[in-house]
Amino acid sequence: MTSLPPLPSSFTDPTLLSTLQTFLKTHAQTTCFTPAITVAEKTAYVDRIVQGLRDESGTWSQDVFTHVLSVLRILLRESVGCDALYSVEGTKLLVLHAGLGSNAYQPTPHTTEGLKCLCNVLLHYPAARGVVWELGGVEKCVEIIKDGGLASEPTFLIFRILFLATVERQVVQTVLKNGIVGILTERLERLVKAPVEGMELMVLNEILKLVFNISDEETDCTGLVPPILDLLRSYPLPTPPLSPPISHAIHTLLHFPTHHDIWFPNDDYTLLRKFVDILEETVGVHGEDAEEEVRVGGVLLDESCSPLVLVLVGVARGDVHARAVMRDWIMPNDIDRSQPLDKGTTLTARLIRYMTSITYPNLRQAVSELFFILSNESPETLVSYIGYGPAAGFLYNRGLLPSGGPAPTEDIDPITGEFSAQKADEEWKAMSEEEREREAEKLFVLLDRLNRTGVIKAVPRLG
Repeated sequence: MTSLPPLPSSFTDPTLLSTLQTFLKTHAQTTCFTPAITVAEKTAYVDRIVQGLRDESGTWSQDVFTHVLSVLRILLRESVGCDALYSVEGTKLLVLHAGLGSNAYQPTPHTTEGLKCLCNVLLHYPAARGVVWELGGVEKCVEIIKDGGLASEPTFLIFRILFLATVERQVVQTVLKNGIVGILTERLERLVKAPVEGMELMVLNEILKLVFNISDEETDCTGLVPPILDLLRSYPLPTPPLSPPISHAIHTLLHFPTHHDIWFPNDDYTLLRKFVDILEETVGVHGEDAEEEVRVGGVLLDESCSPLVLVLVGVARGDVHARAVMRDWIMPNDIDRSQPLDKGTTLTARLIRYMTSITYPNLRQAVSELFFILSNESPETLVSYIGYGPAAGFLYNRGLLPSGGPAPTEDIDPITGEFSAQKADEEWKAMSEEEREREAEKLFVLLDRLNRTGVIKAVPRLG
């Protein structure tokens, strides 16, 4: 049963440190305190610690500060009962103890625990982002990470604070003004030179997430593209492949246009092939049923895979040479048409199945857009390749349905994209005379019913 060790009546009491140590030993792995204790009990406990940190800490040693902040960090794992910290005053207090105030930053266990607490508050209390910005904490963070010799843990925490804070547009402008792009470029260039792990990998992930926040059509962050592409070329693929840092790096590319000389120098399409291979491996977890809900690495496929497809859409739209290469891989001329194109285990078949999926709306839209771009944005070309069935919904929503229906292609079923005459001929030859007569009778009955109901009308031939 969860219990909280009683706090001394005065936070100048010598027993305070041992009480805090008992708490940390008991609750090192605790993530939820209620309902084992009431919300009121937890709230009172947090309020008392915050009061002590604010009003009774004048004689504390660095060890006591560190323990107090460690206790608050654990209590913050569960947001309920932490209103004293999810407030303007609570945020100001944590900014001070994280070392982001007016004094020079000192990387100590005390400030590191303060940074951890501040990260939790920024995550669960959005108003804290504006408070940190108004207090100059954002500019202080940018100044701190200019120190390339800072240890990995505080570096990770500083980048995480910047990532959480730059959800706000005003914060983005502040970090850009203070030279964040140059700092991030230098850090990325350093980190991609060799595979990283542990805390360095966590730093890399936070940098990539921060890049995504600050880069859009209104900011010039193009200097970040080369090291991100270098990372994607050289970093060993994790399992599953769309896991950090690969997934985060791909997300950043959504905000950057494709420049052939930077993305594919000397017409080297190795990176593009890697993207397509990642896509093929990722969608390969699906069977024939495109409505089966599948998660990869705990993330729904619709969320994890759609950004990669959208990056491919951007590449195909922005680079005609890369588009032609991709078309050969995804829409080959020699595709097997002995069955409907959405049947089978090829990448093309799997992608076509998503075009009519209800379970994966984002992937459906992204894949449809990709096929459309690879068809040079021609509805007729798209329909003649994959068939009218998979393309109809996308083209209808775009107001692009071919006015005369799909252009007929010899021996290809306009609905499924498979060879139709060959299949029908083979099935007819395999029937016995009795089976052929039954099929003819069924067809006659069907046509008669359609004629009588007015769906079609038999018109006598004249002349």
